[in-house]
Amino acid sequence: MKSPGMTPRQRRWVVARLAGFGLLTTISLTGCVAASVETPEAAPSPSSKRAQQQTPASTTVSPPASPKPSTKKKADPRRAASPGSSAVFKHFKVAVSQVDRLSSTQVAVLATVCVRSLPPNPQGDRTRISWDPWSVRAGDSTLDAQLGAATPRKLFPKTDTYAVGDCASGWIPFRSRSDIGEVTYENGVGDKAVWDADRLAQQPSTSRSDQASSRESTEAATIGEGTFIVNDDIRPGRYKARASDGSSCYWARLKDDTGEADSIIANNITEGSAVVTISKSDGAFETNGCTPWVRQ
Repeated sequence: MKSPGMTPRQRRWVVARLAGFGLLTTISLTGCVAASVETPEAAPSPSSKRAQQQTPASTTVSPPASPKPSTKKKADPRRAASPGSSAVFKHFKVAVSQVDRLSSTQVAVLATVCVRSLPPNPQGDRTRISWDPWSVRAGDSTLDAQLGAATPRKLFPKTDTYAVGDCASGWIPFRSRSDIGEVTYENGVGDKAVWDADRLAQQPSTSRSDQASSRESTEAATIGEGTFIVNDDIRPGRYKARASDGSSCYWARLKDDTGEADSIIANNITEGSAVVTISKSDGAFETNGCTPWVRQ
C-alpha cells in the first residue's frame, strides 16, 4: 500500500519556509521534489570575537632611512680667523686678529693700526705707519718683518703716512720655519704690546717706556707753531710766550680747526709777551710767529 505523500500545496509551503530562513539545500521530500537548502556557517564564539578584537592589525614597519653624508667641509681651526684683540694707546689703536702660515718658510700676521691723535713730530697733519714696530718670537729667535716668496692676500703697508681717524691694515710677513709664539708691536713713542700667538682673543700685555712718557710730558707742556686739537694734541691751561725776533706773535682760541672766521673764540697779535688761557671746552689753538708757549 502506497503511503500518502504531501500534496503540491504542502510542498510549496515547506520550500517557501526553508528559503525564508536561508536553509535551502538539496533535500528529498517524500513525494519527490528536490530542493536546495544552504548550510549555515557556525556562529563565532564569544572567545574568538575577543581574540579578533585584541589582535592588532598586521603592519609593515620600514627601517629609517640612513642619513646622507654631509658634503660641507669642516673649517680648519688652525686657519680659522679669530676676533683677535687690541691695545689702545694715546696716539694709536693696534690690533692683531690672526697668525697664518703662508709656506714652509714664511708666516704672516694680520694686523690693524689706527691713528687716534698725532704723536710728537708728525709729518704735517699725518703720521708714519710701517712694518718697523712689528716683530715675532719663533723659538729662541726674534724676527723682524720680511717679505718672502709667498705674498699675502693683502699686504700691510710697508711704510705710509696716515691722518687722524685713518687705519692701516693687512698681513705683515715674516720668514720662519718655526711656529710663532709671540707677536710684538713697539713704536717710536714708547708704546709696546705683546700678544700670545695661540690666544689672540686674550688682551695683549702693554707697557710704556718711562723715557717716552717723560719726553711726551715735556712736549705736552709746550706748544710750537701750528694748529692743535685741545685735549688731544695739547692740554688746557695757562701758557706764556713772546714774539719771535722780527715777527709778530699771533694766537687764537678756536671752536674747531676748520679755519673758518666764525670758529674764533678769542685772538690777539703782539710784538711783545703774550699770555693765554686755553679752556677745556676749546676745540683748537692756533699760533704763529711766537716762541714756544710754555705751560705755567
